[in-house]
Amino acid sequence: MNCYGLSVLRMLVRFMNSETGLSGMDELEKDLNKMIQQYQECAKETLRKIGTSFRASVVRNTSELKSKKDTKSLMKEYKLSKVTCVGNDMEVRFSGSAQLDLMEKGHNNMTKDGKVAGFIPGNQLVEKVQREYEIKMPEELERMIKKISKECDLG
Repeated sequence: MNCYGLSVLRMLVRFMNSETGLSGMDELEKDLNKMIQQYQECAKETLRKIGTSFRASVVRNTSELKSKKDTKSLMKEYKLSKVTCVGNDMEVRFSGSAQLDLMEKGHNNMTKDGKVAGFIPGNQLVEKVQREYEIKMPEELERMIKKISKECDLG
């Protein structure tokens, strides 16, 4: 569900109420207002929770690497943005340092004089977690929808 879809529905109910004078529309509008507020708060909370869990999973994958040399500084660079509305969607962004990109995809090992001394394969730290969350996300969002429905007495 997007950030603004419910507010469009609310405007439609207001229009129907003012144009047709149907009884019960005021109650429906109040219920929709409550549901919109609940949705926005619950969606932000859910996305924050999922983002934090995602970051923790990437940190765990990083800490399991054989090369412990630079992993501590790498893990400190993992950041989550605040939950924001972009267009009609809510999102939270995960980012890391440039070093994460090298570790993710692999890179050439260079000598001091600039010659290629071999290729270091990537570890797919983030990619592994993304695959896990492609399965987890729908479950988490379904829980969020059930929670909103329960709190708004929608079934």
